[in-house]
Amino acid sequence: MQPPPLNPLSSERQQRTSGAAIASLILGIFSCGLSCLTGIPAIILGAVGLNRIRHSERAVSGPRLSGQGLAIAGIILGSINMVVAPVLVGLMLPAVQAAREAARRTGCMSNARMLGLGMMNAESAHQLIPAAIVDTNGKPLLSWRVAILPYLEESELYSRFHLDEPWDSEHNRALIPLMPSCFVCPSTPLDSTAGRTTYLAAAGPGMALASPSVKKTIGSGVTLRGVPATSITDGMSKTVLILEVPPENAVPWTKPEDFNTAPDQAAARLFSGASHAAGIHTLLFGDTHLDMVTPDVDPTVLAAILTRAGGEAASLPE
Repeated sequence: MQPPPLNPLSSERQQRTSGAAIASLILGIFSCGLSCLTGIPAIILGAVGLNRIRHSERAVSGPRLSGQGLAIAGIILGSINMVVAPVLVGLMLPAVQAAREAARRTGCMSNARMLGLGMMNAESAHQLIPAAIVDTNGKPLLSWRVAILPYLEESELYSRFHLDEPWDSEHNRALIPLMPSCFVCPSTPLDSTAGRTTYLAAAGPGMALASPSVKKTIGSGVTLRGVPATSITDGMSKTVLILEVPPENAVPWTKPEDFNTAPDQAAARLFSGASHAAGIHTLLFGDTHLDMVTPDVDPTVLAAILTRAGGEAASLPE
């Protein structure tokens, strides 16, 4: 009597590659960009794959699993990228942050230039550099920032103001959250609904908008008050018109409040805080050119460029 034929699987078992090992390798490769997101699963699946391969080798039946090299490669890739990726991120982060801050400074300077151009266009229209909208008694009602809205392509918003009411009247107060984006420095961590701006006009003693004496009627019982461009005898290119102040010195954008500090005290107030890295602040001059000033600026130079008729020939270092 002949013995029964042998089961093919008992002499030569089928082989297939471990799915866990394949998945481990794929996740290990993807961990080059995703780090922990796929690195940890790659290590876990690699270990699972190796365990299943070892069990299949000891088993007397069922398919024999292969893919040990795939699982090991997945574990290695996942482990390496778990360590390498954070290091690379740490090395790249300062460069990324520096690039972001440079972009914010560029945006800040663009805003300041837009405000300067708006102010100069208002000067061309009214023959004065606007300081505030005032009532018949000379009481300031609204800021120059409101006065230049038509020259910032914001005529619709300007038309909604009651120009004969103060900035904090019930009607005008409701418009504060509608502050145009050009009044917001990209680096300033202010609540976007607060309606506060860090762009203030130089209005302290002897500064560009100090003691506005020229006026122009712009409505019934409403006057735009400012200074003539001819009063800036030091030269428009030598006199600061708008300063970017620290966030803690921000004011409601419609409020007729500006940088009223004396020139010799300007540095102390200006550098009491900063929106930009290294304490940098944006300055806009009367001819609408821009400069950046840092805490190491000579206070006497800063005071000189803030005054409009001091006779100084001072300028910021290149």
